[in-house]
Amino acid sequence: MCNVESSWRTVTSGVPQGTVLGPLLFLLYINDIASDIRSEIRLFADDCILYRAIKNRCDCLILQDLITKLHHWSLFWQMTFNAKNAMY
Repeated sequence: MCNVESSWRTVTSGVPQGTVLGPLLFLLYINDIASDIRSEIRLFADDCILYRAIKNRCDCLILQDLITKLHHWSLFWQMTFNAKNAMY
């Protein structure tokens, strides 16, 4: 099939599928997300995972502080997190 086009769609979140530059540009955009994070953080194409071993109340408070920092980062860069699909 030649000269076939898909209809235009508004991309509201995530990385557009099938693009070569999309994942790279997204990683450049979120490159500073791990700044000042004193815990384990993993970045994937359009995913971010933050975790920390909880051994005492102090670890719990540190993790909450890190989640708050990520929340402030998301507000500044207008990037929302989809916590409802998070794995527990």
